[in-house]
Amino acid sequence: VVSTQSTGSSGINAEYGVQPKLGERNAVIVSHISDLTDFYVQYRATEKNIGSMMTAMKSMYSANVHSPATMINIGLLCCVQLGSDWFRAEIKQVLSNGYILVILKDFGNVQLVTAKAIYPLEGSLITTPFWAVRCGLNNIAPTTPTAIGNFPRQLTQWFHKYATDSNAYHIAHFIRHADERFYIELQDEQGGGEAKPTTTELLITNKCAKRVTDNFPAAYTGIQAQLNQMGRYRADCCISFSYLSLN
Repeated sequence: VVSTQSTGSSGINAEYGVQPKLGERNAVIVSHISDLTDFYVQYRATEKNIGSMMTAMKSMYSANVHSPATMINIGLLCCVQLGSDWFRAEIKQVLSNGYILVILKDFGNVQLVTAKAIYPLEGSLITTPFWAVRCGLNNIAPTTPTAIGNFPRQLTQWFHKYATDSNAYHIAHFIRHADERFYIELQDEQGGGEAKPTTTELLITNKCAKRVTDNFPAAYTGIQAQLNQMGRYRADCCISFSYLSLN
């Protein structure tokens, strides 16, 4: 049985998933990054819940008693098989080449699959909240945006390395909600609770970003940005930066 109880101060809405409260601070894991203004986090306290759910899905669907979905509609919530694992997903696009673009609702990344990998979502998997929370760094813009208006690829790569460091303990401060995401400050705390600069402070100090009164209107975030990362829509700005030295 997968628990749907919140382990922090946040509420849970079965339709939308974990819903942070504005102003709260919570320990998080960054599960997927498209851009500094478009990424997904999971609460650290729900890590066991996610593991239990993944195990339950694998046991349920690997028993070969379920058949692939017969209707493939945009917006359909489903279960998707990727290798030997199963994930809750939502259909976002049906492509002309027969592939189907889905977003993994508990992690935030997109995948291209065939129809035979899509199964109906069953039982408690329908009402268990989605664990991934869509976020962006609050009120920040690149000092040198790309031609399409977002953060340079090298900076996104640095953020990925910083945010997914296995030794880091990240605290997210949920500040506001807009553009279908929560804008946050992300802070890395290590050993003995010693506070370190927020990600935003780190970027501004190194002149890689600047504060703005409202978030920079990045034109290439979300699913399109993920497709870009997958190599299907490559439009990167070829500028050399020393981002990997930020620490």
